[in-house]
Amino acid sequence: ETGVEGLYALPLSMDINALYVNESLAPEPALNLVDIEAQASAGVPIVLEANPTNGFWGFGSMGGLVTAEDRLTDENAAALIAWLAWLREMRDGGDIVLVDEHESARQAFLDGESAYLVGAASDFFSLHSLGQTGQLSTGMLPSGPGGKASPIMMAYGIMVNSATSNSQALLLGDLARFLTDQETAHRIAEVAHLVPANTTIDQGEDPHITAFS
Repeated sequence: ETGVEGLYALPLSMDINALYVNESLAPEPALNLVDIEAQASAGVPIVLEANPTNGFWGFGSMGGLVTAEDRLTDENAAALIAWLAWLREMRDGGDIVLVDEHESARQAFLDGESAYLVGAASDFFSLHSLGQTGQLSTGMLPSGPGGKASPIMMAYGIMVNSATSNSQALLLGDLARFLTDQETAHRIAEVAHLVPANTTIDQGEDPHITAFS
């Protein structure tokens, strides 16, 4: 309780991975893992990450389902094993390069050494040089035999300390509502390329934002 009608936080934006594409290397972006395999075999350079944050998306492509349960179900264990096996097979066959750090994958993408980058909306500004050349597009992560990809979503919000005085909390509540209302959230999406947590926001025509929403 903060004195603002019980308000203690408001969601501001969310960050979720999608697929950045260098269209000069992949004029027809991959829609599924079979496409990735075919393109890699044909010599399209592809760098993927093997870390829990940006490398988790293929878990869903192999049939994994993220739940609130603490235990790992047999189905999810099988999906995780299948995803890791696919990554290892593609790496060992020399078809793709696996890296641990996101910065390494992003630099490879910028240097033209990878047709794809699994990244969040917050990556957009660092990829601006590709966007200026008209080579950059954004789309959904590839699906697989088990269904759609399952990227991890991060949510960011405005929180009010419970020790804040009532008068300060009222002001902070007004600020939070202003930053998360429809007009302001739309402006933040346009200028800062942040995906609004307010799902009623009209994302406009910016494909680099709508791909994440």
